[in-house]
Amino acid sequence: MILSKITLSPFAGIPRLDLNFTDGLNVVLGANETGKSTVFHALYNVMFIEAKLTPGRFKRLMNRFLPVGGGDTIAVELHFKHKNADHFLKRKWGPSAEAQLKLPNGNIISDEATIAEYLETCLNASEGTYRSVLMTKQSSLTSTLEALKNEHSDTVKSLGDILKTAVLETDGVSIETFRDRLETQFNDYFNHWDPAKNYPDGGRGIEKPWKKQVGKILQAYYDKESVRVEFEKAFQIEEAIDRANENIAETKKQRDDIEGYVTANKKAADDAQERKVLLVQIENVGKDLEEYKKINRDWPIRENTLQDLKRKLPDLEKNVEELKKKKIRAEQVEKNRKNVETYKAVSARKKLVIEAEKKLKSTQVLTDKDLGEIDHAFRQLNLLKTELEAGKLSVIFEAKKSVIVSMTKDLEAPREESLTPGESQSFEAGGRLRLDHPDWKMEVTTGEGDFADLVQKIEAAEKALDKLFKKHNVRSLEEAKKIHRVYETCRQALKTAQDNLKTDLGDTNFEELESSVKNVAELPDTEPIGDVVEKLVTTQNQLEKMNADLFQQQKVLDAYKEKYKDPDSLLLTMTDSIQKEKELNKKLDALSPMPDGVENVDAFIEAYKHKQEELTRLNEDLNKLEIERAKIHPPDQSSEELQEQLDELNEKFEIVSRKGKAIQRVKQVADELSEHVDQQAFLGLKNDIESFISNMTDNRYKEIKIDESLPTGFVREDGNIVETDLLSTGTLDVLGLALRLSMANYFLKEQEAFLVMDDPFVDMDPGRQSKAANLLKEYSKTKQLIIFTCHPTHADLMGGNRVVID
Repeated sequence: MILSKITLSPFAGIPRLDLNFTDGLNVVLGANETGKSTVFHALYNVMFIEAKLTPGRFKRLMNRFLPVGGGDTIAVELHFKHKNADHFLKRKWGPSAEAQLKLPNGNIISDEATIAEYLETCLNASEGTYRSVLMTKQSSLTSTLEALKNEHSDTVKSLGDILKTAVLETDGVSIETFRDRLETQFNDYFNHWDPAKNYPDGGRGIEKPWKKQVGKILQAYYDKESVRVEFEKAFQIEEAIDRANENIAETKKQRDDIEGYVTANKKAADDAQERKVLLVQIENVGKDLEEYKKINRDWPIRENTLQDLKRKLPDLEKNVEELKKKKIRAEQVEKNRKNVETYKAVSARKKLVIEAEKKLKSTQVLTDKDLGEIDHAFRQLNLLKTELEAGKLSVIFEAKKSVIVSMTKDLEAPREESLTPGESQSFEAGGRLRLDHPDWKMEVTTGEGDFADLVQKIEAAEKALDKLFKKHNVRSLEEAKKIHRVYETCRQALKTAQDNLKTDLGDTNFEELESSVKNVAELPDTEPIGDVVEKLVTTQNQLEKMNADLFQQQKVLDAYKEKYKDPDSLLLTMTDSIQKEKELNKKLDALSPMPDGVENVDAFIEAYKHKQEELTRLNEDLNKLEIERAKIHPPDQSSEELQEQLDELNEKFEIVSRKGKAIQRVKQVADELSEHVDQQAFLGLKNDIESFISNMTDNRYKEIKIDESLPTGFVREDGNIVETDLLSTGTLDVLGLALRLSMANYFLKEQEAFLVMDDPFVDMDPGRQSKAANLLKEYSKTKQLIIFTCHPTHADLMGGNRVVID
């Protein structure tokens, strides 16, 4: 929540004042007695004090802020932002008290409880936290902790807060001693009071009160309950008197209204019964006339219509028969046309099948199986040859004179090699090398495996492959693959043509289709079957409708003749009814008129009887009410007087209860601390305080000593500790400001919020004032600060948005 503007109009000694604030640092400067404290109180009251107060609370809380020159009303308006959206809050105290909270969308809240609930979400902290930490005049450390301990324990929002507050409230006393003191205070407040049930022990309320060892809470409870009982009795009696008076007044008013109605409508009610009979007769005659007029208009029209239908019917029937014949002819022509078209398509398919059969028959047959046998034999031969060549035999031959030798490598054919004297030649082979000369012969083998057996296998594989080549009339594997592709293409073409022919034929065969087409002469030009069918259906529907109309017209005319004989007789009957209607209306006009706005006679007669009965009953009721009212005696004290007493006692009970609950919470925490005190829980607070102190004292004091979370002194550079009771007033103010900012950090965390302070460094020396001013400038980057001061030099040090009060 960020404050934007506050308006006092009027408040205390200020008739009207507008102050504008900005985000960050705001310095409100004004001399003493110019109204700084008044603005401070106005800001607090508009946020936390409801507008509608009991006389006792108004006197205690707001009386001192009434205008000095006289007046019974004060008002404060506050503009603020929450989540970057503008809000407007107004509270006015006095006889015409009101509260209004305007939301960013324009909606307005006037209910105090809803306003308080909404403001709590905007403030991010409780009223007690603002009163004790975030919005107070600057005080010493001891005063701050004392206020937290005695008045503002409800600012604690979590277990960590409760632990810290409990430790702070020990004021340096040991936990056990502190617990003993708490036990005594706890008993003073909770004797014979059950805090769990929030009710007296043993259920002994005001009807059976405790007489001895009555605690403060129980006594406050009995005091308020005694007055509450008296208040409820007085309130009930006053309510009974008010109800009796209201009932008498209301009954008199009802009696007078009904009595006037009965008197004014007596003659109309007397004539109403005759009016009722006449109205029924007029209504019946009117209905008859409507029927006569309608039939009189309708009779000649229906006779003409009937004759017209009888004249058109034969032509329409003839048209239907002709269209039926035309449909049969069109269906036959359509059937023949489809047969001819199908025959043409199937003939073309059959021709393709014949051509494919011829082409397949003229193609050399080489199936997948045949190709597989050839491919397998070819691969087997290659594997054997590869095995033979894997030996890698090498021979070097050197000639002493010219020589011609025959060289045979592996299974290749022999070839001659010529060498000159001194020439050497290298011969290589896979598994066998043979050199032949007229004078000598040399053969070299690898010596690995059975070469002769391998050669034998190769020769057998070559014979097997050659046999397959001759069987299928091919010379190589490539030629076999080519022939196989041609054969497969032709075979697949034949299958496709056969499948297409079978699909086109469907359930019939070619011979039947051909026979049906031979008997078809030239197809005549006929209208499309769809058009013929559409015309036939339309004409049949017209014929069916015409027959239905003819029947209906005849039926109605027969009924007219049976009832009225002929149109002339109907006209005479209608004339008699018109005369009768005139006579009845003449009698009706002679009667007393109905009251204004009344149309239904039966309803009027019934209502008039009911009013007469109600008038009798109301006179009896009025007599009884006046007798009962005379029996009620007013209370000795009014409920308003007792309400004021009850408000004060309720407030007293709430104050005593809050103090008791605060003592109870502190006692519970103290009990836990006796076993679970952990100083680490307070290191964050200690570090924050030390950081602020170090900054303001120019690093003279960097560390503080905390005993059970309570700052007890400053640690000097030489390690010695300066106790807080030995510190100067200015240094204590440094500690107080550091503690207040640290606590604000703890309560507000990262939320948008504001702090209000009054002369925070009035007792500091100039050096520390400058440091404190810089600290507040830096702090205002994260939180809105509103600083009240009467010192222009302090305002100059802080800078920010200066708001001057003259």
